[in-house]
Amino acid sequence: MKTLYKVLDKDNKSPFKGYLYPIGEWQHCSDFDEDRTHICSKGFYATGIEGTTYAFSKDMNMWEVEVKGRFVEFDAYKRRYEYMKVIRKLDNDEIVKLAKAKEKELGYKLSEILFSDNPFSRIREKP
Repeated sequence: MKTLYKVLDKDNKSPFKGYLYPIGEWQHCSDFDEDRTHICSKGFYATGIEGTTYAFSKDMNMWEVEVKGRFVEFDAYKRRYEYMKVIRKLDNDEIVKLAKAKEKELGYKLSEILFSDNPFSRIREKP
């Protein structure tokens, strides 16, 4: 079993397929696709903290998930699993802590990507 992360909307639905993820229940994909040539196929998708940048925003929630069974891992952003259980929602402080712990390895400021600040929002017009 492996612990990863999943981005869901405020209703606990996938932002791409609209699948509703129940919390605390193992989900099984009975027709899981192990074919690596099928980039978007049947299975449950989750990633490490570095892969959450594809969908995370202020309108989304990040969840800790467990995965097991058969899997196909393409890269940091695309990983497909046969079984998944959504465990718990992470708060922003936890997300920042996880991101900062990974930054040295990644070589960039993941925490600032996930919680970006628009510098132009601080510019005021001259009186």
